[in-house]
Amino acid sequence: MSWKPTSTVSEYQAVIDDFVVEIEGFDDHVEVRLRDVTGTTIDQFSDGDLVEEFYQDSWKKTLLAFVSKLDRKASGADQALDELISKLDDDEIPF
Repeated sequence: MSWKPTSTVSEYQAVIDDFVVEIEGFDDHVEVRLRDVTGTTIDQFSDGDLVEEFYQDSWKKTLLAFVSKLDRKASGADQALDELISKLDDDEIPF
């Protein structure tokens, strides 16, 4: 699944056939939406909605970590660090 950033900060979407899955991270929660080809929201939930079936804090941490990884991928932060580290000699790496 290929996640692409939208024009909204910390919001990403993946297209799967005729559906779009969107995930949006906020400071304290995450929202997930499923849309059809017309853009109509078919379903949506947040990490808070998962408390009835699952342990909420675990889902919140997992979803927030996922959005954080998408943020880093979209910004190129991890790739830039990997590239920078690859250019350093072994004795120049500070960790």
